[in-house]
Amino acid sequence: MNLINYKKNTSKFEGQYLVSEWRKVDHNKIYEFLNNMMQNAKKLNDNFKSNINFTNEIKNYASYKDEDIIKIDFKWELEGLNSEFSLRYPNLVKENYFLLNGNTYIPLLFLERAPIDKIQKEDVEKIFVNLIPTFNFTFDFKDKNVNIRGKNISIYIFNFILFGCTGIPEDAEYCEYLLEHKLLNENYKEMDYNKCITEITKLIGIEKVESFKNLNITIDEFFDNYLLLDYFKEVFNQYFGVTNFKDIVKKVYQYHINALHPEMADLNNRRVVMTEYLLHPLFELYIRLIFIILNKNSKTIRLPSANDRILLSGGFKGIMHNGMLFNSSLPFTAPLVHKISQDIIIIKNGVPRNWTSNHDSAFGIICPISVSAQNMGSNLVFTQDTHINKYGKIKTN
Repeated sequence: MNLINYKKNTSKFEGQYLVSEWRKVDHNKIYEFLNNMMQNAKKLNDNFKSNINFTNEIKNYASYKDEDIIKIDFKWELEGLNSEFSLRYPNLVKENYFLLNGNTYIPLLFLERAPIDKIQKEDVEKIFVNLIPTFNFTFDFKDKNVNIRGKNISIYIFNFILFGCTGIPEDAEYCEYLLEHKLLNENYKEMDYNKCITEITKLIGIEKVESFKNLNITIDEFFDNYLLLDYFKEVFNQYFGVTNFKDIVKKVYQYHINALHPEMADLNNRRVVMTEYLLHPLFELYIRLIFIILNKNSKTIRLPSANDRILLSGGFKGIMHNGMLFNSSLPFTAPLVHKISQDIIIIKNGVPRNWTSNHDSAFGIICPISVSAQNMGSNLVFTQDTHINKYGKIKTN
């Protein structure tokens, strides 16, 4: 298995970046994500082999620069199963914008909600958890269900598997807390473990419960070791002070029981996102790879698009409207980049005078940040003095 050499962030953990600098840091997260994904796959099965090659290429819709598109050729093999595919990732020209079809585009940054979010109105209460893009949980406290990637399981079964059958004293104590707040059956100690673990493993994508049992780990350890990437563990740590799945779930129940509501007007409950949206298909591919390794079946890895040519550059092959390019591979239609010029010449780090129809923000001095599609509203404009850390957290004081 070959890992990707990339320049790690050498600044302090609290390191803050200006918006224009943050774009560069964020754009290169793909290397960090890929390394972590392949390391996890190797942990899942030591016979797993992978090979990743990066090449630069000019696509027929790119111009100006020889290295506009990064092509990632990926091959994997495991006990007779194998597959290969190519990902095409748009490169940042001058490290801050894209050039496509003779036009200049700047990446749109999204002001996204924190990874634990809550919606409550009338008799509906739901709390959402995004472990990584494309793998999410919805806790429905009205119907007492946990929805995992579109499929429901009883919250009683979920909590029994997570806390009620581990034999850990701390979990046994927490079960009393769940009982008090009616989030666990009173007779949970009599529940059938084999039946419950079969239900939850099939729900998340493990076809044979024996495959899971052979790992000799608990369900929360499976999420911690294989589905929750290191980067997103730190995201949860930054916003909620938790780094593992059990503590994430406890934080959800704390929101519910104490009737806490994240204030979306508070920037401390928001995070800036760019690359994670652009790499949305990569996370889905990784999830499918994990379950293919675990299930040992010969299904071909498929990206979440009917058109195999729409890979990581899906946003640039999507619908053009009002100067924006949309990524149709996301669960919602989201703009990725904004067109700022028909035909310009970049002069050093300045904006040419003939670039009169656009705001001076176009070169990253000020970055337009769009709210997410789930919470449409006025665009925010961040000045060059705004600081963001590696994980998208905005410095507010």
